[in-house]
Amino acid sequence: MEGLCAAGFRVDHPAFVSWLGTTQYLTTDAISKTLKEIASLAPGSEVVLTYHVPEESLEEGDRQVRHVLSTRSAQGGDPWVSSFEPVTLATRLETSGFADAMDFGPEQAMTRYFADRTDDLVVPRLSRLMKARVGCLAESR
Repeated sequence: MEGLCAAGFRVDHPAFVSWLGTTQYLTTDAISKTLKEIASLAPGSEVVLTYHVPEESLEEGDRQVRHVLSTRSAQGGDPWVSSFEPVTLATRLETSGFADAMDFGPEQAMTRYFADRTDDLVVPRLSRLMKARVGCLAESR
């Protein structure tokens, strides 16, 4: 936060934080600490993050894909160290100071973006999006 403020970031103004493609490489403690830092921003600030779901919550084919990708990542020096069930992550967001946590998974993406496709392209089931808003403004709507 110090570096952001030194660069002119205003913590007293609502901010949008895009946190994509990295949470699987971080410990749950590091994720919790980051969420608390984001939650300390001005009310109305939002975060959107991607996260991976646990292997055991996937179907067999998706487990195999996850295993291959996580193994390659680990071999490259970047092991996957965290994953969350959607309800668990939403609870973590709420206890960190967020409101209006909204999960967006492959089912919603298929309906919204892939429904009329004819090429059999599917949404991967390894990761999901979560969006949440900091305090007051969310509660006053």
